[in-house]
Amino acid sequence: MALLIRFLLCAALAVAAGCAGTQSVVESRFAALHGCRAEKVVPTASGWIAIGCGVRAHFYCFDTDDEDYDSDEDTILGHLLFSGNDGDDVCVQEQVDVRKERVQTKDPTIVAKGADGTVRLKAFVPLLDAPRGELLFSAAPGWNVPGIGIRMALELEQPLPQTCPAQVWIDGKAEAVRSQRHGEAAVLIAITSDQLARMGQAKNLSLEACDHVATLHYGGLARVRLFASRFAETRARVFTPAARASAK
Repeated sequence: MALLIRFLLCAALAVAAGCAGTQSVVESRFAALHGCRAEKVVPTASGWIAIGCGVRAHFYCFDTDDEDYDSDEDTILGHLLFSGNDGDDVCVQEQVDVRKERVQTKDPTIVAKGADGTVRLKAFVPLLDAPRGELLFSAAPGWNVPGIGIRMALELEQPLPQTCPAQVWIDGKAEAVRSQRHGEAAVLIAITSDQLARMGQAKNLSLEACDHVATLHYGGLARVRLFASRFAETRARVFTPAARASAK
């Protein structure tokens, strides 16, 4: 009965602080577990349903201030759940339904050819953690010295400083890059083909600009891996020996 009442209250008052706070917790847990943002999060009579990237997950949430759970704090599991969460909602994924035809990673790379015949590749990589935003990878594999750029656009409350140094972290190792601010909340980063190849093989990858660190999870890593693979394939096909000779 209590769950039903809570469902009715949340449905009727979706903007209320309690329900909005719980929804935010569900969204964060979904993103952490599945590497993508939930497209839809709705309360139900028995918890919350989150849907996104071909995944439908059911979460059961409870308030750590609820007296019904006080006795659980003495157990190992209770300690893990409640430690550091006094007064906050805790959400546990109870059931997940994966639609394989939607979850399978497809190559996100966009291939376009300019008026001059130059082949360009582009790929968008969403940033799920704070700071949220988006990475836009772009490259021209056919150039003698291939141009590879990353536009790092962030959702920030304050504009970025005029001088905005950047670096990439590949498997825990910092690598220097050239960068410049682009607008108030974006940074342009130039990387080499060798760096892109290492990024495509990385298990841990982060980009840092103006002290803002964007970490990619397995969904973002998969997109970078596909982009790096497409770049290598396209360069081998477009930048042929004849093209190399004409570029000299």
